[in-house]
Formats: sequence, C-alpha cells, structure tokens
Amino acid sequence: MGAEHAVAAQKKGFSARTTETIGMAQRGGCVTGHLRLTKDLESTASPMLGCKSADMILAMELAETVRVLPFLKEGGIVISCNNAVFPITGGYDKDEMMRFLKNSSCNALIADSSAFIAKNSINAKALNVFVLSFATANGKFPFDLEDLEAAIRETIPEKFLELNLNALNAGKEAHHG
Repeated sequence: MGAEHAVAAQKKGFSARTTETIGMAQRGGCVTGHLRLTKDLESTASPMLGCKSADMILAMELAETVRVLPFLKEGGIVISCNNAVFPITGGYDKDEMMRFLKNSSCNALIADSSAFIAKNSINAKALNVFVLSFATANGKFPFDLEDLEAAIRETIPEKFLELNLNALNAGKEAHHG
C-alpha cells in the first residue's frame, strides 16, 4: 500500500512493520502487503500474517479481495474498492465477486472507486491512498485523516503529491457519499 499508513501510525506511538510480495506482479500475479501495528515492537517477530490472523483487509480490486480472504480473522473487516481489473487471461463476474463478499462472514465496506478512477483519467496509481483514506474516514485506523495527509506529504514525491492528495479527498468523499 505504501508507507503512508505506517508513518501515520508511528506518529501516534505505534510500532509498524511492513512487507510486500511484489515479484509476481511482473507476470500479472497478486501483490499483497502486510502491516503489523503494535504498541510493543518486540511482540511481533515478522510483518507477515498467517491465515485467519488479519484484523483488516484493504484491497483495491474485487478479485484480489476474495483471494486474500483466508488471511482475515473471524470478526475482521474488509475494506475494498468495487473496482474490477480483468486479467488478460479472461475476465470474471464482478457482480459474483460482490455477492461472494456480501455472503461471506466478513464485515465488508465497499468503496465506489469508479468516480475517482474516471476523474483521474483511469489513473489508478493512487488507488491505494483512496482506500487508506476511505478506511481512515470510517475510523478503522488509530490515526485520522489529518495524520494520513501529513504522512502523505512526508512520503510522496512532489510530482505525485497532487494526485495522492486528490485520492485522499476522494476516499473521504466516498465515505460520506
């Protein structure tokens, strides 16, 4: 997802450990990131999460949301965009993915990312910030939108700052919408 959420949490006194599995992205595979937030860094040996251990899943795309559901612990929450990225090997039924999420035992909040993507000329490069903002606006992190904005300003290069601040505002608007 980027460092924004880890930086915002650290400024609130949390220890943060992150990791991403990005190698398969070059071949069209799934990219996942893990974030552990704790008050005691020593209590966490690794940022990697096991099955049924995640309190929350943030996802930018429906099929990936469904793919990582085994990580979610009972009573956990899923926050996902309703965005569908169809692989070159063939599509899937977006409505079926939505039904699957609604019928699963998870608590799911689905953000309508289509307006954000359309407004940014289908530039989904800041979709991660959109999802983080939506989750933060829904009170799912130990920091608020002002903390997230400060972390974005601290970590995002100047040439991408406006795009990411627009994503922050769009996620906040999606929460209210």
